[in-house]
Amino acid sequence: RFKCDWSSDVCSPICKVAAVFCTNSTAHSGKESTLLSMMIPLFHHGMIVVGVPQNVPQTAIAGSYYGATATSGAAADRPPTADDLAVAEALGQRVAQVTQELLKGRQR
Repeated sequence: RFKCDWSSDVCSPICKVAAVFCTNSTAHSGKESTLLSMMIPLFHHGMIVVGVPQNVPQTAIAGSYYGATATSGAAADRPPTADDLAVAEALGQRVAQVTQELLKGRQR
């Protein structure tokens, strides 16, 4: 069974679930390396980092297994695509799912 120090300090990041997302202005401008770099401080603080599950078909053309992404265009005038939003939603659902499972374990 997973045990964690669920401190009474609600601001403590230890054992809290986290995910990363980013946007940029052009394609092929380092979104995956940005996502990976953003994870390092989260690991340092003891957070549980989750990514996008493999069963999300939109990751073939949008986002990454590391997190959600979008390309906004040079003038920031391009909204996220439906696929970008689907990946982001899947990531949010994953954070919620893992959080619920950890809370169930805490209540045992």
